[in-house]
Amino acid sequence: MWVIELINPPWRIGMEAATVGPYVTIIFAILLGLVTFRRSRKAVATSLRLQITVWTGAIIALLAISLLTYSVVSNRLTAIDAAEKEAIAVAQANAQLVHDRLNIPLVTARAMADSFEGIKDPQNPIG
Repeated sequence: MWVIELINPPWRIGMEAATVGPYVTIIFAILLGLVTFRRSRKAVATSLRLQITVWTGAIIALLAISLLTYSVVSNRLTAIDAAEKEAIAVAQANAQLVHDRLNIPLVTARAMADSFEGIKDPQNPIG
């Protein structure tokens, strides 16, 4: 049940059961592995063929876990980088839109300020 809940296929029928997080699933898998290891330790110790099989399986499992971890971390960092770039692009587009909308009123305000400055200037005999 925990494995199906972790995988969560789309064809699964919803059940009103307690949800189990990934930590509980990992702990359960570790405990199951330890119980299996303890139960089969004597049989593996007596057979060279089983020892090679167990060590090969363990090495393949560790390699698969490390490659999966690397893949998840790499994809996460790539997704974060892409999201940051997209957010920066949207922010720049919005900043350009605000700049375009406010540019004409700002130029008009500067022109009016320059004209008022010329009128109030005591050195200027025209005003």
